[in-house]
Amino acid sequence: MPAFVRRPVLAFLHATAILVMAMSASSAQDVSFAGKIFVINVGTSAGGGYDLYARSLARHLPKHLPGAPTINVRNMPGAGGLILANYLYNLAPKDGTEIGAFEHGTAFAPVLNGTPVKFDPLKFGWLGSLDSFVPIVLVWHDKPVRSVEDLKTRGMSVGASGIGSNTAGYPFAIDALLGLKIKVVNGYPGSAEINFAVEKGEVDGISSWCWDCLKSQKPDWLVENKVRVLLQLSINGDPELTAMGVPTAMQLATTQEQKKLLAIVFASAEFGRPFAAPPGLDPQRLKALQSAFAATAQDPEFIADMTARKSTVRFSGPAVVEKLLETAGSLDQATRDKLQEIYSGRRH
Repeated sequence: MPAFVRRPVLAFLHATAILVMAMSASSAQDVSFAGKIFVINVGTSAGGGYDLYARSLARHLPKHLPGAPTINVRNMPGAGGLILANYLYNLAPKDGTEIGAFEHGTAFAPVLNGTPVKFDPLKFGWLGSLDSFVPIVLVWHDKPVRSVEDLKTRGMSVGASGIGSNTAGYPFAIDALLGLKIKVVNGYPGSAEINFAVEKGEVDGISSWCWDCLKSQKPDWLVENKVRVLLQLSINGDPELTAMGVPTAMQLATTQEQKKLLAIVFASAEFGRPFAAPPGLDPQRLKALQSAFAATAQDPEFIADMTARKSTVRFSGPAVVEKLLETAGSLDQATRDKLQEIYSGRRH
């Protein structure tokens, strides 16, 4: 397993990030957002997990921001999160009044996506992430797919938000690398619409939604046995799913190359709910945003709010995000080319 995805490293970076946030808080005291309209842009449609975290953050962040500004949430779905990323990088104001809630794989687009992007992920002002999670492959109960072995022969269809998104890239990757027959149906703005499509029978299931998301947003699917979880799309499996006998994609890999490529594809789940500011912010304003974000993530009232919504908070600071991005960005060109071919669905 690559060193950059090992949890001890992430734990060290997490602790370091909290210390840096505390040290920088005093240096950002002169910054004020009083009287400003603050916007959290979300790269997905309303009603999904990313939207939920952004709206909960909007309720609690003001008391930690200097000047306690009013915060609005604006959804900006499309192109697997690339529309938001391009907007935040190139068009959003550089005064700290707008931030973005990304899909967790968006920042990996320059490495994984086969089409050019208009941003450098390492130049964003990363605030951190509010969760890490384990994505899964699930299938609706009335479909004739009951195991990973069935995926190798019968196959299934899944909904996706577009080429370059995890909803498309993950199934493309396990198809190309593990021989699992998954047809990707693009065109859904976000997870809420994909879930509805599953219920209506438009697609057979999902290949990227997280286990925690399923439990919090669609508990009836589990209670009423409406879905079957077939596979964990992560480097480290969820203990609950592992105890249930659900394998991980890494366990299905038979070669070192497969394991290496899958580890890169799944690495972004370590920062499952990432938030960032545009590049080029005044350093003091960025520090103020980072300090407020860290304080909110550890605020008992915010945590209680998320718990009431059956959602978890697992905070990671900017150093965690930046370290993973730096490692992915250092890949050789041959590996990049192979990943882009896989992630875009051009290699089967």
